[in-house]
Amino acid sequence: PNSTFLIYKVCNSGGSCSSSDIISAIENATLKGADIISISIGGDGYSDDVYTSVIDSSMNNGTLVVIAAGNGYVKFAIDVPGATLSALTVGAYCMPSQTASGNEQYCDSTTEPRIATFSSKGFALWSNGSISGIKPDVLAPGVRINSTDIDSVTDYQTKSGTSMATPHVSGMAALIKQSHNDYDAFQLKSSIVNYANPLGYEYRLQGSGLINAIKSYNTSLTIYDSYKTSMIYFGDNFNSSIKLKNFTKIINITNKWDSTINISLIANNGSGFNFSYNLQNEYVLTINDSILIEINISLNNNILSTDMNNETFLISTNISQNITIPYAFYTINNSDDCPKINIPINITANLTLSK
Repeated sequence: PNSTFLIYKVCNSGGSCSSSDIISAIENATLKGADIISISIGGDGYSDDVYTSVIDSSMNNGTLVVIAAGNGYVKFAIDVPGATLSALTVGAYCMPSQTASGNEQYCDSTTEPRIATFSSKGFALWSNGSISGIKPDVLAPGVRINSTDIDSVTDYQTKSGTSMATPHVSGMAALIKQSHNDYDAFQLKSSIVNYANPLGYEYRLQGSGLINAIKSYNTSLTIYDSYKTSMIYFGDNFNSSIKLKNFTKIINITNKWDSTINISLIANNGSGFNFSYNLQNEYVLTINDSILIEINISLNNNILSTDMNNETFLISTNISQNITIPYAFYTINNSDDCPKINIPINITANLTLSK
């Protein structure tokens, strides 16, 4: 797109970056009307860190903030400011050729070969140690990327990191914004997160999956919850003395298509948990119309299964497009590394063409 760049220097020559300088740059870029802020910086912290309010403010004022997840290798290692729930947080993806070669050091994982081994994994955490939400949001190519480098003789160098993955998403967001100038920051985020290609891994590892520019460009519905996140974390169920527990989330669905969309929801209940929702059998969304849907999950610890990784919640519409909304909650399982188990709930549109 015909973009204008605002460049902010927030780090010194030794690579140290002060939080006050980063915050000032975010505030100034937002004040100047930036549509997208791309941040390839990170450090240890939490979802309620010093960056939260300024990033939330930028997003609420229409500026999408895209941030690297970090290179912390392990789970629960999402960097700040990327741990901020409203931000679009990016992990690093291994290209198929890199995985197939067998000699790429960052793509040799036996469990998640499509995710770069250095890419920080989720979930994100609050400062009290509890889980705040699903991060990263998406994955983008981040291994052996040819990029500019001030210290290189040729001004270019091959580098790897989530810092390399993040600009892919920022540039993609700019292309979408050019075509959909009416999108606010959360709708722009949803158009990227909810139309990514799932890779079959846990959400805390892959987010919603690998970015898909074509699907995102042709967004029909945008979805987010009260935290303005496009991946919904219901909560945890760590107290084994509570045999029955209910979780509630309210999600906003907006029609960004160029015609009316009919939507209906189909719940697929599993062993030990049940869905319910407050939507009539079918709802008609006119152009730019929105609906708030309250979704409830009821857990029964007495019979809750620990292998429900393929349960689905369907949004059925009358247009030809796939939509994925990752859902997750945590429950008790002493054999897990946390010691808990993540039970991801996929939401996938079941669609037929009638436009």
